[in-house]
Amino acid sequence: MYRSSFLREVRKEKYERSDAYDELRGSPEFDSLAQARGLENLQELNERFASYINRARVLEQRNTILRKQLETFQRMDELVGLDEAFAGQIEFNRQRMRELASDRAKLEREEKDAQRMLDEYCNKYRNEREYQQRLKETLEHLNKEADEALLCNLELQIESQFLQDDINATKDRYKKNLMEIQTYVNVLQQIIQTTPRVSPITTGICEASIAEKLIAERRIPVLQSQLEEYKSILCQLQAQKYKLQTEKFPGLVSFFLFLWTSWNCSGLNTQESYDDEIQLYNEQIENLRKGIEEAERILEKYTTDCRQLVIYQQSLENELERYKRIIENEDSRLNSAIAGTPVTLFTQIYRPAQPQASRGRDITQAMQDIASIKPRQKGLTKKIARKKELMSKDITDSHSPERMYERTLEGFDQDQMEFRHEGSVRCEPEQEGSEFDEKEMGPEDVPDGAQISKAFDKLCNIMREKIRVYKRPE
Repeated sequence: MYRSSFLREVRKEKYERSDAYDELRGSPEFDSLAQARGLENLQELNERFASYINRARVLEQRNTILRKQLETFQRMDELVGLDEAFAGQIEFNRQRMRELASDRAKLEREEKDAQRMLDEYCNKYRNEREYQQRLKETLEHLNKEADEALLCNLELQIESQFLQDDINATKDRYKKNLMEIQTYVNVLQQIIQTTPRVSPITTGICEASIAEKLIAERRIPVLQSQLEEYKSILCQLQAQKYKLQTEKFPGLVSFFLFLWTSWNCSGLNTQESYDDEIQLYNEQIENLRKGIEEAERILEKYTTDCRQLVIYQQSLENELERYKRIIENEDSRLNSAIAGTPVTLFTQIYRPAQPQASRGRDITQAMQDIASIKPRQKGLTKKIARKKELMSKDITDSHSPERMYERTLEGFDQDQMEFRHEGSVRCEPEQEGSEFDEKEMGPEDVPDGAQISKAFDKLCNIMREKIRVYKRPE
Protein backbone atom coordinates (compact mmCIF):
# COMPACT_ATOMS: atom_id res chain seq x y z
CA MET A 1 0.00 0.00 0.00
CA TYR A 2 2.75 2.41 0.91
CA ARG A 3 4.70 1.51 -2.18
CA SER A 4 1.75 2.17 -4.55
CA SER A 5 1.04 5.56 -2.99
CA PHE A 6 4.69 6.47 -3.32
CA LEU A 7 4.69 5.56 -6.99
CA ARG A 8 1.59 7.62 -7.65
CA GLU A 9 3.10 10.70 -6.05
CA VAL A 10 6.29 10.29 -8.04
CA ARG A 11 4.40 10.00 -11.35
CA LYS A 12 2.25 13.02 -10.50
CA GLU A 13 5.31 15.19 -9.85
CA LYS A 14 6.88 13.93 -13.04
CA TYR A 15 3.88 14.96 -15.15
CA GLU A 16 3.74 18.37 -13.48
CA ARG A 17 7.41 19.00 -14.16
CA SER A 18 7.06 17.89 -17.77
CA ASP A 19 4.29 20.49 -18.30
CA ALA A 20 6.42 23.23 -16.75
CA TYR A 21 9.33 22.12 -18.87
CA ASP A 22 7.34 22.41 -22.07
CA GLU A 23 6.25 25.93 -21.13
CA LEU A 24 9.74 27.23 -20.23
CA ARG A 25 11.57 25.51 -23.03
CA GLY A 26 11.32 28.38 -25.40
CA SER A 27 12.82 31.07 -23.03
CA PRO A 28 16.52 32.16 -23.41
CA GLU A 29 17.36 31.69 -19.69
CA PHE A 30 16.13 28.17 -19.84
CA ASP A 31 19.52 26.52 -19.78
CA SER A 32 20.88 28.09 -16.58
CA LEU A 33 17.56 27.98 -14.74
CA ALA A 34 16.88 24.44 -15.85
CA GLN A 35 20.26 23.32 -14.66
CA ALA A 36 19.89 24.97 -11.25
CA ARG A 37 16.30 23.78 -10.89
CA GLY A 38 17.29 20.27 -11.90
CA LEU A 39 20.00 20.16 -9.25
CA GLU A 40 17.60 21.39 -6.56
CA ASN A 41 14.93 18.90 -7.60
CA LEU A 42 17.44 16.11 -7.68
CA GLN A 43 18.63 16.97 -4.17
CA GLU A 44 15.05 17.13 -2.86
CA LEU A 45 14.29 13.83 -4.54
CA ASN A 46 17.31 12.21 -2.93
CA GLU A 47 16.31 13.50 0.49
CA ARG A 48 12.73 12.33 0.05
CA PHE A 49 13.88 8.95 -1.21
CA ALA A 50 16.21 8.55 1.78
CA SER A 51 13.37 9.41 4.18
CA TYR A 52 11.14 6.86 2.49
CA ILE A 53 13.81 4.20 2.76
CA ASN A 54 14.27 4.91 6.48
CA ARG A 55 10.52 4.76 7.00
CA ALA A 56 10.39 1.43 5.14
CA ARG A 57 13.13 0.04 7.38
CA VAL A 58 11.27 1.11 10.52
CA LEU A 59 8.11 -0.51 9.23
CA GLU A 60 9.99 -3.70 8.47
CA GLN A 61 11.35 -3.76 12.04
CA ARG A 62 7.84 -3.28 13.42
CA ASN A 63 6.62 -6.05 11.14
CA THR A 64 9.23 -8.47 12.49
CA ILE A 65 8.31 -7.55 16.08
CA LEU A 66 4.62 -8.07 15.38
CA ARG A 67 5.37 -11.40 13.71
CA LYS A 68 7.32 -12.52 16.78
CA GLN A 69 4.47 -11.42 19.05
CA LEU A 70 1.99 -13.24 16.82
CA GLU A 71 4.07 -16.40 16.96
CA THR A 72 4.30 -16.03 20.74
CA PHE A 73 0.53 -15.67 21.09
CA GLN A 74 0.05 -18.65 18.79
CA ARG A 75 2.36 -20.74 20.98
CA MET A 76 0.55 -19.46 24.06
CA ASP A 77 -2.73 -20.63 22.56
CA GLU A 78 -1.22 -24.04 22.10
CA LEU A 79 -0.31 -24.20 25.84
CA VAL A 80 -2.72 -25.45 28.52
CA GLY A 81 -3.24 -22.05 30.09
CA LEU A 82 -2.03 -18.50 30.13
CA ASP A 83 -1.09 -18.54 33.83
CA GLU A 84 1.63 -21.07 33.36
CA ALA A 85 2.97 -19.20 30.36
CA PHE A 86 3.05 -15.90 32.22
CA ALA A 87 4.58 -17.60 35.27
CA GLY A 88 7.33 -19.11 33.14
CA GLN A 89 7.93 -15.79 31.46
CA ILE A 90 8.05 -14.02 34.81
CA GLU A 91 10.47 -16.60 36.18
CA PHE A 92 12.61 -16.22 33.10
CA ASN A 93 12.58 -12.45 33.49
CA ARG A 94 13.50 -12.71 37.20
CA GLN A 95 16.37 -15.02 36.42
CA ARG A 96 17.45 -12.60 33.78
CA MET A 97 17.23 -9.75 36.30
CA ARG A 98 19.33 -11.71 38.80
CA GLU A 99 21.94 -12.38 36.16
CA LEU A 100 21.92 -8.73 35.19
CA ALA A 101 22.24 -7.71 38.88
CA SER A 102 25.18 -10.07 39.34
CA ASP A 103 26.72 -8.73 36.16
CA ARG A 104 26.18 -5.20 37.44
CA ALA A 105 27.85 -6.00 40.77
CA LYS A 106 30.72 -7.63 38.93
CA LEU A 107 31.07 -4.62 36.66
CA GLU A 108 31.00 -2.30 39.67
CA ARG A 109 33.77 -4.31 41.31
CA GLU A 110 35.77 -4.21 38.10
CA GLU A 111 35.19 -0.48 37.91
CA LYS A 112 36.47 -0.03 41.47
CA ASP A 113 39.50 -2.20 40.72
CA ALA A 114 40.16 -0.28 37.55
CA GLN A 115 39.83 3.03 39.42
CA ARG A 116 42.20 1.82 42.13
CA MET A 117 44.73 0.64 39.56
CA LEU A 118 44.38 3.95 37.76
CA ASP A 119 45.09 5.82 41.00
CA GLU A 120 48.06 3.58 41.70
CA TYR A 121 49.45 4.14 38.23
CA CYS A 122 48.90 7.89 38.56
CA ASN A 123 50.71 7.96 41.91
CA LYS A 124 53.50 5.80 40.56
CA TYR A 125 53.84 8.03 37.51
CA ARG A 126 53.91 11.14 39.71
CA ASN A 127 56.51 9.61 42.02
CA GLU A 128 58.55 8.53 39.03
CA ARG A 129 58.51 12.05 37.63
CA GLU A 130 59.59 13.52 40.96
CA TYR A 131 62.32 10.92 41.28
CA GLN A 132 63.58 11.62 37.78
CA GLN A 133 63.60 15.34 38.57
CA ARG A 134 65.61 14.74 41.74
CA LEU A 135 68.04 12.55 39.82
CA LYS A 136 68.45 15.28 37.23
CA GLU A 137 69.14 17.90 39.89
CA THR A 138 71.59 15.55 41.61
CA LEU A 139 73.39 14.95 38.33
CA GLU A 140 73.66 18.67 37.65
CA HIS A 141 75.05 19.22 41.14
CA LEU A 142 77.58 16.41 40.67
CA ASN A 143 78.61 17.84 37.32
CA LYS A 144 79.25 21.20 38.96
CA GLU A 145 81.28 19.53 41.70
CA ALA A 146 83.24 17.60 39.08
CA ASP A 147 84.03 20.82 37.23
CA GLU A 148 85.13 22.48 40.45
CA ALA A 149 87.26 19.45 41.35
CA LEU A 150 88.91 19.48 37.92
CA LEU A 151 89.63 23.21 38.23
CA CYS A 152 91.07 22.64 41.70
CA ASN A 153 93.22 19.80 40.34
CA LEU A 154 94.47 22.07 37.56
CA GLU A 155 95.37 24.80 40.05
CA LEU A 156 97.19 22.29 42.25
CA GLN A 157 99.09 20.95 39.24
CA ILE A 158 100.14 24.48 38.27
CA GLU A 159 101.19 25.23 41.84
CA SER A 160 103.14 21.99 42.10
CA GLN A 161 104.86 22.82 38.80
CA PHE A 162 105.86 26.22 40.15
CA LEU A 163 107.13 24.63 43.36
CA GLN A 164 109.07 22.07 41.35
CA ASP A 165 110.67 24.86 39.30
CA ASP A 166 111.57 26.71 42.49
CA ILE A 167 113.09 23.58 44.00
CA ASN A 168 115.11 22.91 40.84
CA ALA A 169 116.35 26.50 40.80
CA THR A 170 117.23 26.29 44.49
CA LYS A 171 119.06 23.02 43.94
CA ASP A 172 121.07 24.53 41.07
CA ARG A 173 121.88 27.57 43.17
CA TYR A 174 123.05 25.38 46.06
CA LYS A 175 125.23 23.37 43.69
CA LYS A 176 126.81 26.59 42.41
CA ASN A 177 127.37 27.81 45.97
CA LEU A 178 128.99 24.51 46.93
CA MET A 179 131.24 24.71 43.89
CA GLU A 180 132.24 28.26 44.86
CA ILE A 181 132.97 27.16 48.42
CA GLN A 182 135.09 24.27 47.17
CA THR A 183 136.91 26.66 44.84
CA TYR A 184 137.60 29.07 47.72
CA VAL A 185 138.81 26.21 49.90
CA ASN A 186 141.15 24.96 47.16
CA VAL A 187 142.52 28.46 46.61
CA LEU A 188 143.11 28.91 50.33
CA GLN A 189 144.81 25.53 50.52
CA GLN A 190 147.11 26.44 47.65
CA ILE A 191 147.90 29.79 49.27
CA ILE A 192 148.66 28.10 52.58
CA GLN A 193 150.92 25.55 50.89
CA THR A 194 152.83 28.17 48.91
CA THR A 195 153.09 30.78 51.70
CA PRO A 196 156.25 30.55 53.93
CA ARG A 197 156.09 31.02 57.68
CA VAL A 198 157.33 34.59 58.15
CA SER A 199 156.10 35.48 61.61
CA PRO A 200 153.86 34.27 64.44
CA ILE A 201 151.14 36.62 63.22
CA THR A 202 151.04 34.95 59.81
CA THR A 203 151.14 31.58 61.58
CA GLY A 204 148.06 32.52 63.58
CA ILE A 205 146.35 33.78 60.45
CA CYS A 206 147.10 30.50 58.65
CA GLU A 207 145.81 28.53 61.59
CA ALA A 208 142.63 30.62 61.59
CA SER A 209 142.16 30.08 57.85
CA ILE A 210 142.74 26.33 58.27
CA ALA A 211 140.18 26.25 61.07
CA GLU A 212 137.68 28.13 58.93
CA LYS A 213 138.41 25.78 56.04
CA LEU A 214 137.75 22.78 58.27
CA ILE A 215 134.51 24.34 59.44
CA ALA A 216 133.48 25.01 55.82
CA GLU A 217 134.33 21.40 54.92
CA ARG A 218 132.27 20.30 57.90
CA ARG A 219 129.36 22.35 56.61
CA ILE A 220 129.50 20.73 53.16
CA PRO A 221 127.99 17.35 54.26
CA VAL A 222 125.22 19.22 56.08
CA LEU A 223 124.38 21.14 52.92
CA GLN A 224 124.53 17.94 50.89
CA SER A 225 122.19 16.18 53.35
CA GLN A 226 119.77 19.10 53.08
CA LEU A 227 119.91 18.85 49.29
CA GLU A 228 119.16 15.13 49.51
CA GLU A 229 116.24 15.92 51.79
CA TYR A 230 114.94 18.44 49.26
CA LYS A 231 115.25 15.81 46.52
CA SER A 232 113.31 13.26 48.57
CA ILE A 233 110.54 15.79 49.29
CA LEU A 234 110.40 16.64 45.58
CA CYS A 235 110.05 12.94 44.72
CA GLN A 236 107.25 12.61 47.25
CA LEU A 237 105.46 15.60 45.73
CA GLN A 238 105.79 14.13 42.24
CA ALA A 239 104.50 10.74 43.43
CA GLN A 240 101.53 12.37 45.16
CA LYS A 241 100.79 14.41 42.03
CA TYR A 242 100.89 11.29 39.85
CA LYS A 243 98.67 9.45 42.32
CA LEU A 244 96.12 12.25 42.27
CA GLN A 245 96.14 12.35 38.48
CA THR A 246 95.80 8.58 38.02
CA GLU A 247 93.47 7.56 40.84
CA LYS A 248 91.33 10.34 42.23
CA PHE A 249 90.02 12.62 39.54
CA PRO A 250 89.81 10.22 36.55
CA GLY A 251 87.87 7.85 38.81
CA LEU A 252 85.51 10.72 39.62
CA VAL A 253 85.01 11.52 35.92
CA SER A 254 84.36 7.87 35.04
CA PHE A 255 81.94 7.65 37.93
CA PHE A 256 80.01 10.66 36.63
CA LEU A 257 79.92 9.13 33.14
CA PHE A 258 78.63 5.86 34.58
CA LEU A 259 76.02 7.79 36.56
CA TRP A 260 74.87 9.54 33.39
CA THR A 261 74.51 6.30 31.39
CA SER A 262 72.75 4.52 34.24
CA TRP A 263 70.37 7.46 34.61
CA ASN A 264 69.50 7.27 30.89
CA CYS A 265 68.89 3.51 31.12
CA SER A 266 66.96 3.55 34.40
CA GLY A 267 63.61 4.69 33.01
CA LEU A 268 62.05 1.19 33.21
CA ASN A 269 63.45 0.07 36.59
CA THR A 270 61.40 -0.11 39.77
CA GLN A 271 61.48 2.16 42.83
CA GLU A 272 63.48 -0.33 44.89
CA SER A 273 66.24 -0.64 42.33
CA TYR A 274 66.40 3.17 42.13
CA ASP A 275 66.78 3.42 45.91
CA ASP A 276 69.55 0.80 45.96
CA GLU A 277 71.45 2.45 43.13
CA ILE A 278 71.16 5.90 44.70
CA GLN A 279 72.40 4.51 48.01
CA LEU A 280 75.36 2.92 46.23
CA TYR A 281 76.09 6.15 44.36
CA ASN A 282 75.92 8.15 47.58
CA GLU A 283 78.43 5.80 49.21
CA GLN A 284 80.75 6.11 46.23
CA ILE A 285 80.42 9.90 46.26
CA GLU A 286 81.18 9.98 49.98
CA ASN A 287 84.26 7.80 49.49
CA LEU A 288 85.47 10.03 46.68
CA ARG A 289 84.91 13.14 48.76
CA LYS A 290 86.92 11.63 51.60
CA GLY A 291 89.70 10.81 49.14
CA ILE A 292 89.67 14.36 47.78
CA GLU A 293 89.77 15.85 51.29
CA GLU A 294 92.68 13.59 52.20
CA ALA A 295 94.50 14.61 49.02
CA GLU A 296 93.88 18.27 49.83
CA ARG A 297 95.29 17.77 53.33
CA ILE A 298 98.36 16.05 51.92
CA LEU A 299 98.86 18.85 49.38
CA GLU A 300 98.51 21.45 52.11
CA LYS A 301 101.09 19.59 54.17
CA TYR A 302 103.50 19.53 51.25
CA THR A 303 102.83 23.22 50.65
CA THR A 304 103.88 23.99 54.21
CA ASP A 305 106.95 21.80 53.70
CA CYS A 306 107.82 23.77 50.58
CA ARG A 307 107.44 27.03 52.49
CA GLN A 308 109.76 25.64 55.16
CA LEU A 309 112.18 24.71 52.40
CA VAL A 310 112.05 28.29 51.15
CA ILE A 311 112.90 29.48 54.67
CA TYR A 312 115.79 27.00 54.80
CA GLN A 313 116.88 28.22 51.40
CA GLN A 314 117.00 31.81 52.64
CA SER A 315 118.96 30.79 55.72
CA LEU A 316 121.43 28.82 53.60
CA GLU A 317 121.84 31.79 51.28
CA ASN A 318 122.61 33.98 54.29
CA GLU A 319 125.14 31.43 55.53
CA LEU A 320 126.75 31.20 52.10
CA GLU A 321 127.01 34.98 51.87
CA ARG A 322 128.61 35.01 55.31
CA TYR A 323 131.11 32.34 54.28
CA LYS A 324 131.88 34.22 51.08
CA ARG A 325 132.52 37.35 53.08
CA ILE A 326 134.73 35.49 55.52
CA ILE A 327 136.68 33.85 52.70
CA GLU A 328 137.14 37.18 50.91
CA ASN A 329 138.35 38.78 54.13
CA GLU A 330 140.71 35.87 54.77
CA ASP A 331 142.02 36.13 51.23
CA SER A 332 142.61 39.85 51.61
CA ARG A 333 144.21 39.31 54.99
CA LEU A 334 146.54 36.64 53.64
CA ASN A 335 147.48 38.81 50.69
CA SER A 336 148.14 41.74 52.99
CA ALA A 337 150.17 39.51 55.31
CA ILE A 338 152.25 38.28 52.39
CA ALA A 339 152.70 41.76 50.91
CA GLY A 340 153.18 43.38 54.33
CA THR A 341 150.51 46.09 53.83
CA PRO A 342 147.27 46.50 55.83
CA VAL A 343 143.92 46.13 54.09
CA THR A 344 140.60 47.76 54.96
CA LEU A 345 138.08 44.95 55.51
CA PHE A 346 134.86 46.96 55.34
CA THR A 347 132.94 46.79 52.08
CA GLN A 348 131.11 49.71 50.51
CA ILE A 349 127.76 48.33 51.63
CA TYR A 350 128.59 48.55 55.32
CA ARG A 351 130.83 51.63 55.13
CA PRO A 352 129.89 53.95 58.02
CA ALA A 353 129.60 57.72 57.86
CA GLN A 354 132.28 60.12 59.00
CA PRO A 355 132.67 59.70 62.76
CA GLN A 356 132.50 62.59 65.18
CA ALA A 357 135.53 64.06 66.85
CA SER A 358 134.92 62.37 70.19
CA ARG A 359 134.47 58.99 68.52
CA GLY A 360 137.65 59.55 66.54
CA ARG A 361 139.58 60.26 69.72
CA ASP A 362 138.12 57.13 71.34
CA ILE A 363 139.14 54.95 68.39
CA THR A 364 142.61 56.53 68.29
CA GLN A 365 143.06 55.99 72.00
CA ALA A 366 141.91 52.36 71.72
CA MET A 367 144.27 51.73 68.82
CA GLN A 368 147.14 53.29 70.76
CA ASP A 369 146.34 51.09 73.77
CA ILE A 370 146.34 47.99 71.58
CA ALA A 371 149.50 49.08 69.75
CA SER A 372 151.30 49.74 73.02
CA ILE A 373 150.84 46.08 73.99
CA LYS A 374 153.10 43.53 72.33
CA PRO A 375 151.26 40.81 70.40
CA ARG A 376 151.75 37.24 71.46
CA GLN A 377 150.94 33.84 70.09
CA LYS A 378 148.75 32.89 73.04
CA GLY A 379 146.20 35.59 72.21
CA LEU A 380 145.89 34.34 68.65
CA THR A 381 145.31 30.77 69.79
CA LYS A 382 142.58 31.99 72.17
CA LYS A 383 140.98 33.91 69.33
CA ILE A 384 141.07 30.83 67.08
CA ALA A 385 139.52 28.68 69.82
CA ARG A 386 136.82 31.29 70.32
CA LYS A 387 136.14 31.30 66.55
CA LYS A 388 135.82 27.52 66.57
CA GLU A 389 133.31 27.66 69.40
CA LEU A 390 131.22 30.29 67.62
CA MET A 391 131.27 28.38 64.33
CA SER A 392 130.30 25.10 66.02
CA LYS A 393 127.46 26.94 67.74
CA ASP A 394 126.37 28.27 64.34
CA ILE A 395 126.42 24.73 62.93
CA THR A 396 124.30 23.32 65.75
CA ASP A 397 121.80 26.20 65.52
CA SER A 398 121.65 26.34 61.71
CA HIS A 399 118.18 24.75 61.62
CA SER A 400 116.49 27.70 63.36
CA PRO A 401 115.67 30.19 60.54
CA GLU A 402 114.29 32.79 62.97
CA ARG A 403 117.73 33.53 64.45
CA MET A 404 119.68 33.12 61.22
CA TYR A 405 119.65 36.79 60.27
CA GLU A 406 120.63 37.96 63.79
CA ARG A 407 123.47 35.43 63.98
CA THR A 408 124.68 36.52 60.55
CA LEU A 409 124.84 40.17 61.61
CA GLU A 410 126.51 39.32 64.93
CA GLY A 411 129.05 37.10 63.17
CA PHE A 412 129.71 39.83 60.66
CA ASP A 413 130.25 42.40 63.43
CA GLN A 414 132.53 40.07 65.34
CA ASP A 415 134.58 39.14 62.26
CA GLN A 416 134.94 42.78 61.28
CA MET A 417 136.12 43.70 64.78
CA GLU A 418 138.63 40.84 64.85
CA PHE A 419 139.90 41.68 61.39
CA ARG A 420 140.27 45.36 62.29
CA HIS A 421 142.10 44.37 65.47
CA GLU A 422 144.52 42.16 63.54
CA GLY A 423 144.99 44.89 60.92
CA SER A 424 145.87 47.37 63.65
CA VAL A 425 148.26 44.85 65.15
CA ARG A 426 149.89 44.44 61.75
CA CYS A 427 150.15 48.21 61.32
CA GLU A 428 152.30 48.52 64.41
CA PRO A 429 155.27 46.56 63.02
CA GLU A 430 155.25 48.69 59.88
CA GLN A 431 155.39 51.87 61.94
CA GLU A 432 158.18 50.57 64.13
CA GLY A 433 160.17 49.43 61.09
CA SER A 434 162.39 46.41 60.96
CA GLU A 435 162.73 46.21 64.74
CA PHE A 436 159.61 44.00 65.14
CA ASP A 437 160.69 41.67 62.31
CA GLU A 438 164.12 41.07 63.85
CA LYS A 439 162.83 40.30 67.34
CA GLU A 440 161.25 36.94 68.03
CA MET A 441 158.90 36.37 70.90
CA GLY A 442 160.26 34.37 73.76
CA PRO A 443 158.46 32.61 76.57
CA GLU A 444 159.32 35.43 78.98
CA ASP A 445 157.78 38.12 76.71
CA VAL A 446 154.20 37.96 78.12
CA PRO A 447 152.06 41.15 77.95
CA ASP A 448 149.28 42.13 80.33
CA GLY A 449 146.16 40.10 79.36
CA ALA A 450 143.73 42.31 81.28
CA GLN A 451 144.91 45.39 79.42
CA ILE A 452 144.58 43.62 76.06
CA SER A 453 141.07 42.43 76.85
CA LYS A 454 139.97 45.86 78.07
CA ALA A 455 141.30 47.66 74.98
CA PHE A 456 139.92 45.05 72.61
CA ASP A 457 136.45 45.17 74.22
CA LYS A 458 136.45 48.95 74.05
CA LEU A 459 137.30 48.89 70.33
CA CYS A 460 134.64 46.23 69.64
CA ASN A 461 131.96 48.26 71.42
CA ILE A 462 132.84 51.40 69.49
CA MET A 463 132.80 49.65 66.11
CA ARG A 464 129.58 47.76 66.89
CA GLU A 465 127.79 51.03 67.72
CA LYS A 466 128.96 52.51 64.43
CA ILE A 467 128.00 49.49 62.31
CA ARG A 468 124.63 48.96 64.00
CA VAL A 469 123.31 52.14 62.37
CA TYR A 470 123.44 50.54 58.94
CA LYS A 471 120.97 47.81 58.12
CA ARG A 472 121.72 44.81 56.00
CA PRO A 473 120.23 45.17 52.44
CA GLU A 474 117.58 42.61 51.48
